[in-house]
Amino acid sequence: MGKKDKAFEKSCEAILRILSDGESVEIDEILIRANLSVSSFNKCISYMNSVGFCIEERNNTVTTPGGLYIPDEKEIRKKIQSLFVEYKWRVESTNNCILNHQKIFNSDSFLICTVQTDGRGRRGRKWIGVPGRSLLFSISLINKFASENSSLISLVVGVAVLRTLRKFSNDILIKWP
Repeated sequence: MGKKDKAFEKSCEAILRILSDGESVEIDEILIRANLSVSSFNKCISYMNSVGFCIEERNNTVTTPGGLYIPDEKEIRKKIQSLFVEYKWRVESTNNCILNHQKIFNSDSFLICTVQTDGRGRRGRKWIGVPGRSLLFSISLINKFASENSSLISLVVGVAVLRTLRKFSNDILIKWP
């Protein structure tokens, strides 16, 4: 990824963090807080809407109705100290990314992202998540489970995550690809 791509992603992420609480924010305030030009702002908003974010513009204000979840890598690292943790704003597939990491570092890993452009699920199915409203992550645990049980791991983890999140909201669903 080139410098321009990284700068663009940082700009988009800065906008999303400003909008994450779901409150309306004046465009001028976003430009100042994110240190962006109007042109860069418009490109980011256009891109983010094209990949599935719901960003509404009205009367020189912008909002994300209902707010967004944007992962915080530092906070995740504090809570998951036994795994290598990495946050990427955008990836093609968290699964492919973590498999590449596993080949290089041979370590237990947790990868989370905000936007996944070509996710894949079980049995070659496409994985589609709504950016900012979905938990998009993959976990790699090296040699922790017997291979005959490995296909059950994602089911057990999915149910455990669902039960944990339901402590905070009953409006949580699990989607199996």
